[in-house]
Amino acid sequence: MNKKSLPILLILLLYSYFGFSQATVNEKLVLPDSLHEISGIIFYNGFVYGINDSGDGPFIYVIDTTTGNIERTIYVNDAQNVDWEDIAQDENYVYVADIGNNSGNRTDLKVYKINKNDLVNDTVNAKIIDFDYHDQTDFTAAFDSNNYDAEALTILGNYLVLFTKNWVDHKTKLYLMPNVAGTCLAEKIKEYNCNGLITGATYCKDDSSFYLCGYTKYLQPFLYIISNDNPDTGIRIPIYDQTNAAQIEGICWVKGNHFLLSSEYFEYGNYVNPQKLYDLTITLNNTISAYNDNSKIMIFPNPTNHFLYLNSYDNFNSVEIYNENGRLMYFNKQHTKNIPIYVKDWSNGIYFLQATTKNGKNVVKKIIIAH
Repeated sequence: MNKKSLPILLILLLYSYFGFSQATVNEKLVLPDSLHEISGIIFYNGFVYGINDSGDGPFIYVIDTTTGNIERTIYVNDAQNVDWEDIAQDENYVYVADIGNNSGNRTDLKVYKINKNDLVNDTVNAKIIDFDYHDQTDFTAAFDSNNYDAEALTILGNYLVLFTKNWVDHKTKLYLMPNVAGTCLAEKIKEYNCNGLITGATYCKDDSSFYLCGYTKYLQPFLYIISNDNPDTGIRIPIYDQTNAAQIEGICWVKGNHFLLSSEYFEYGNYVNPQKLYDLTITLNNTISAYNDNSKIMIFPNPTNHFLYLNSYDNFNSVEIYNENGRLMYFNKQHTKNIPIYVKDWSNGIYFLQATTKNGKNVVKKIIIAH
């Protein structure tokens, strides 16, 4: 037997996945009337930072999570709220996504990048990331009848991750683009059959997974979770029984399995559901084997046809990638996080990554190459 084959057989026998068993949603508070179109939220320094969509100016609101009061309003210089739909953050910056595109004909999509150090001020400047979808060729207006609308943005490492709100087929497309100022193309990586309209996204570092929110055309809210250990398809969790008909528009990770949801004001006939903030707790059913340790590492994009990006709290002592036959395809004794691995010339198929982090954890992950 090939000396390298034994680890691969072990991987095939031991590989499993996360199961998401329960989502608990509790109404936290009703937000002020001025936030009746709140469309995106992040949690930073103990406060919620929220934005309204196209019905407002270029404002970021700092919200007390106990009272719901607006503590401060931050004005973004030289910015226009054409249709702000989400807000995301990394360690140093906040990103405001002007990506609403109900008619699918916008040619001025952009993300405002704001230094977190400036958020102590009531007025801030922003750098601009202008972008187009790399696969969009038709810009004919089709109101609420196109697949190039988007309301969900989050970030992973050096990439902005955008999820579309597909009006036609009720799927969502995942796009990547660099988080640097300038002009770029958002590259389509993956499509998910979420069976609804995606309206918000957040990335959880504790389990290296994406958490999306949305609702059906009948305004039945749901969560859609793309797990680190099962990235090929999402887990859909209806939450209508806990929120009723709520226009859930924003989601943000707080810590551990605690998240926040926000909803816009919604009125239909005699039914009124005001703008609100909700507490969200996700209970995980961890079925990962002891060998396949959940190590707070994400391989992304996966499937891929060009590069792999390893994101982790730690750097690595070693990274090895094998094909299904046990052939070593990549080896690096000192792989640094945030450095891509190029796989453009590799054949289609399933590959397996074995890594040891600096803190001694052994990691096994499945990779799919699909050109």
